[in-house]
Amino acid sequence: MFDFVRNHKRLMQFLLLLAVVPSFVLVGVEGYSSMSGSASATVAEVGKAKITRTELDAAHQQQVNAARAQMPNLDAALFDTPEMLRQTLDGLVRQQVLAQAAQDQHLAVDDARLVRLFASDPQLAAVRKPDGRLDDAALAARGMNAALLEQQLRQEYTLRQVIDGVQETAFATPALTDLALKAYFQGRAIEFQRFDLQQAQTEVQPTAQQLADYFKKNSKTFQQPAQAQIEYVLLDQAAVMSKISVSDADIQKAYDSSIEDYRQPEERHLRHILIAVPEGASDAVKKAAHDKAQKLLDELKAHPDRFEALAKANSQDPGSAQSGGDLGFVAKGVMVPAFEKAAFALKKGETSGIVTTEFGDHIIRVDDIRGGEVQPLSAVRTQIENTLRTTRLSDAYNKAMDQMDTLLKTGPADFTELAKTLGLTVNKATVTPQPAPGATGVLAEMPFLRQVFSPEVLESKTVSAGFDVKPGEHVAVRVLSHSAQRPQTQAEAAPALELAVRRELAQAKVKTDAEALLATLKSNPAQALPSKATVSRREPSGFALPVVERLLALPASPLPHPFTLDMPGVGYVTGRITAVTDTPLPPAEKAQLTQSLVRLRADAQAQAFYDDLKTRYKVKVFEDQLKAAAPAPAAAP
Repeated sequence: MFDFVRNHKRLMQFLLLLAVVPSFVLVGVEGYSSMSGSASATVAEVGKAKITRTELDAAHQQQVNAARAQMPNLDAALFDTPEMLRQTLDGLVRQQVLAQAAQDQHLAVDDARLVRLFASDPQLAAVRKPDGRLDDAALAARGMNAALLEQQLRQEYTLRQVIDGVQETAFATPALTDLALKAYFQGRAIEFQRFDLQQAQTEVQPTAQQLADYFKKNSKTFQQPAQAQIEYVLLDQAAVMSKISVSDADIQKAYDSSIEDYRQPEERHLRHILIAVPEGASDAVKKAAHDKAQKLLDELKAHPDRFEALAKANSQDPGSAQSGGDLGFVAKGVMVPAFEKAAFALKKGETSGIVTTEFGDHIIRVDDIRGGEVQPLSAVRTQIENTLRTTRLSDAYNKAMDQMDTLLKTGPADFTELAKTLGLTVNKATVTPQPAPGATGVLAEMPFLRQVFSPEVLESKTVSAGFDVKPGEHVAVRVLSHSAQRPQTQAEAAPALELAVRRELAQAKVKTDAEALLATLKSNPAQALPSKATVSRREPSGFALPVVERLLALPASPLPHPFTLDMPGVGYVTGRITAVTDTPLPPAEKAQLTQSLVRLRADAQAQAFYDDLKTRYKVKVFEDQLKAAAPAPAAAP
């Protein structure tokens, strides 16, 4: 299949200019409280609509939580950069632009289409039961219900319509396709030598004077981060869930009232013989097909054991004829209505009469039946109990949170009474303004750390007010002691200092060596080189794709052409281009690449249309407020 695209997804995503729009389906943004006095500041406007700091923080934390749910060991600090915050804001702006465009264009999603989209959207598989119905328990676990899901899905599918109409008009002519693919997959034959930065770092040795000079010149970059010794209590949904009691009577009542939910879907092992009738066939053709089906049915009545043989010889269903008409086990909702009604009216071993559908005339036999039984209470007891706990969780959690906030309003000096009353654990930790490597739970959450290092909490010796780190996590904190950020001494900075100087010396070394070899190649084109390769976007031969792009951008005539390229973080490569290569694409791969090119054009058209919408709806980003919202970079190198 299309190995290049499958193995280079990042490249193709870049080429296709895929717009990443944060989806808020299945994740609520409610419950975020103001973290500071600037939380309500406006960071962007779309027409008259404003996007506030609170909304931006909530959406950004939402993305962090979603990513960490997929990869629990992911360092949350990777998301706390100005660039990632900008991406989140871009997503919020896009959502608002599309919402206003959808409203102006009077776009909507009717009920029938909403049902079809829900049934087919793979992103919603987690909240669908095997039979396709909505899984209320899975929704409740996400803090949602059917009404809220419907509202959010209707909104999301409506927004998609704004762009879909533009994307679906894209096409690429054969001439454009051939030209683009030939240029894109052209390669270069090269002879070369690498100069490895990591190897060079082991070969250089900083002197005491070099270390001292570097530290003096860059002393501001070597900082001891601020630290705070804290104690805190966390009220989360897991703690509340464990205290929710569910009685046997509750479980029995829930089972009895929803017993059909615990019925195993019935499936039938079917065989059929199809005498096909083309669409729009005349009455004479229909009669001929019916007569043939009747003849086969008469033969089956006389010889029931010949069903498979007659199906092989006569059925015009290419998918099942050679297997004796075998359709395997089939559940309701798979076949067309007339076929399904007849098949599920038969008993095991029975054969139907002639069943007419839009495909023609069928004769159906039921070989086996499975499912249809109601699971006993013992088999679903744990499931029901968990569902009831989940259903009651929201009320129980809100009640506990109100109780916690009431206790905090008295301004307690410590957590003794609060922890005892609510059965919570008093935790202690040492934290810095950025999550420590390996930090977990609230200690890895930037909203928590921002609150700890806010002036009102940092300077107070009492317990803070309760605040939400994310939905389902309510926290109060007290700072026991803290130290401000300060410059490091050279001794404190020694490990990072030596590494920085080694990098600088190694970078200078590989650059000097690479440029010396380039000079030699220019004066002596026949100079031997240790390595050879043919490099293209399709086969980069071990080179990073940005390096490949720069190599392909070099002059291809006259040849040989000497070159040297900086490979950031890796070193240098110096060599000569000896030939331009063209590799014909296999037809199947070319066809798939053509589809990718159409998607490229579609997404380019969509991006241009979206850029026009941004202008039309007067998008404005307040860079000063965005900069204030962005986390500060780590102080120490």
